[in-house]
Amino acid sequence: MIGTVGFRDLEVSCVIGVNPQERIAEQRLLVDLSLEYDFAPSLASHRVEDVLHYGEVARALTDHLRGNRYGLLESAAAGLLESLVKEFPALVRATVELRKPAAMAGRAVPYVRLEWSEKRAVS
Repeated sequence: MIGTVGFRDLEVSCVIGVNPQERIAEQRLLVDLSLEYDFAPSLASHRVEDVLHYGEVARALTDHLRGNRYGLLESAAAGLLESLVKEFPALVRATVELRKPAAMAGRAVPYVRLEWSEKRAVS
């Protein structure tokens, strides 16, 4: 039985961007993440050890974004999905949306949304 877990509006401060100032100072990203995997083992066992724990996913996601210095939101989204797929092999589909609220001085909030599925690898 395939189910979905995830979260919206996780705040992560990291270095991201191509402009000289963006390469120095951290910026705030907002992250939405949707993860699909087989719920059958956890439904049968009723054990937290058998779920894809969103707290652990949030930690891995934050560590990845803070540990890398991406220039493009697109690259950050792809790198993040690749990292999550390696760390959480039970995933069958994942969608990430990264938003950079300060990038357009409040006029709009740019975002990138990228999806991975086990049938279609991130390229």
